[in-house]
Amino acid sequence: MAEDTQDIEISNPVLGRLAAKGIRVSDMIGLITLCLVIGLSLFAFYAYDIAKSHAGDAVESSKQISVSIKQSAAAQRLMTCIISLPQERREQEFTQPNSFCQRMSSLQ
Repeated sequence: MAEDTQDIEISNPVLGRLAAKGIRVSDMIGLITLCLVIGLSLFAFYAYDIAKSHAGDAVESSKQISVSIKQSAAAQRLMTCIISLPQERREQEFTQPNSFCQRMSSLQ
């Protein structure tokens, strides 16, 4: 039984002339398809891994941003309270750990 072989000649203005003799066209197409599927599978695996690690970093970053926003709001409340007081009481409100302004700034 003779092998079914075909002469393949492909001409392309960029690549020039490609020729393959003695190779079945279906085998060559199957081999190229297999290579493409393996390559796309590897790409999908690495893309999924990168996206997963990025999602973890995004959650951690959002937690840090949330904490810094809360601290900034507390500092703004403290300064607003101190500024609203008369000049005589400002220094003692700022320095005492349990002063009215300190308690007001720590409220959430």
